[in-house]
Amino acid sequence: MVVAVLRNESKKAPLNVERLQNIVDHFNGRLAGWYDHANRDYDVNGNGEAKILDSGERFPNGEVIYTIIVKTIENGTTRTVGFNFDLDNATSAPIEWLFNVWMEELMVEINT
Repeated sequence: MVVAVLRNESKKAPLNVERLQNIVDHFNGRLAGWYDHANRDYDVNGNGEAKILDSGERFPNGEVIYTIIVKTIENGTTRTVGFNFDLDNATSAPIEWLFNVWMEELMVEINT
């Protein structure tokens, strides 16, 4: 399992757990749609869910370090991946960014 910390290096808006939860909720909706299409188009039976976890650690500036963990089950195989969330890379389309990173991390998990 790959797990990385969530960080906010953006000067645009603070990263707070409520904002992050909203992004993750929308991501989960997109993930459900993705598995619906995968089932229809490729006969893949699956589902998944992303969650936010407080790592219990802090950055030097006192900001909480969070992790995003995505657990999926596809045709009976469970995979869990985690990744960074960097607002500087994701502010224009954070759900799209999370989805793309999830897909990349999932491919790493599958191929290792």
